[in-house]
Amino acid sequence: MDQLRVIIEHDPEDGFVAQCVDFDIIGFGESREASVEDFIRAFMRHVAAAVHMGVPPLSTDRRPPQEYRDRWDEARARGKLTEFEIPRFTIMEAGDFDVTNLPCRGVAMVA
Repeated sequence: MDQLRVIIEHDPEDGFVAQCVDFDIIGFGESREASVEDFIRAFMRHVAAAVHMGVPPLSTDRRPPQEYRDRWDEARARGKLTEFEIPRFTIMEAGDFDVTNLPCRGVAMVA
């Protein structure tokens, strides 16, 4: 996987929510851009925590509920995709895990 799919929705209580469709990773913000920035930080924390626990990054099968994948398909059919970069980062204790092949791009869709 070379990119992550993220759906961005506006929630009256939480502001904007950036939910990854492929993994259960989520970001929040007062704007679309802020929610994507928070999502990127959450993604980096997710990877670092997995490495710290000795689990290959993104190897878990924890996925968001099917409704997010359904929303992605609906939004993709009627909208434009916006790409964003995930900065390369290093985990000092990576050990046997290759973190250089992690996704470096994301595709966001506003629902």
